[in-house]
Amino acid sequence: MTTFTPASSGAIETDEEEDDSPGFVELVAEAEDAFPIFSDVVNEFSSQLQAINDIAQSGVAEVQAADRTSRPASGRLAILKRMAERFGEPVDTMEELADEYVEQLSRVNGGIQAMAQRIPHLEDPAEVAAAVDLHGKLQNLASSATEGLDQLQSFADIVQDTARLSRSVRPVFRRMKAAVEKVASSKDTIADWEKQFSLQLSPRGDS
Repeated sequence: MTTFTPASSGAIETDEEEDDSPGFVELVAEAEDAFPIFSDVVNEFSSQLQAINDIAQSGVAEVQAADRTSRPASGRLAILKRMAERFGEPVDTMEELADEYVEQLSRVNGGIQAMAQRIPHLEDPAEVAAAVDLHGKLQNLASSATEGLDQLQSFADIVQDTARLSRSVRPVFRRMKAAVEKVASSKDTIADWEKQFSLQLSPRGDS
């Protein structure tokens, strides 16, 4: 059998291997596709928190009635146990949403970090325009994230205080707090995206 070397095969060599990795515009498009997911998760979280609030409010009348009995503490405990069971479904949903949110955040984070580092080297006007446009969207996202996620964190703090009422509600409240904090902790990541783009675009005069 004859072995051909690249020199004797007559094959034409290229200086670069074919690059099938996503380009800058593809990365921008992927990031933009993920933005609505962030908003949708925060909005859905708010819906589940409202459901939890409705359950809590429905228990207020029961607690007031229990306080008028000869065994108010026992009545309150029974009510808290029932509420803990009813909290289960919305908390299950919150945990699923939090996991999805973190997954999407991780998927986008690497691409945005890579885009920020490439900004000083962009020459194509279309890519520069895409970077500037994405920076504007990141500014809007950071602003809305600060407001929405701060509200979630405040709720987590309230949950922590409420959980002290009874050990019967602590497990479900602990899960609730963990799900909320998992989403709320992304605020710094989103703010960092905007900051990186701002720093990289400033020397170009495109921000």
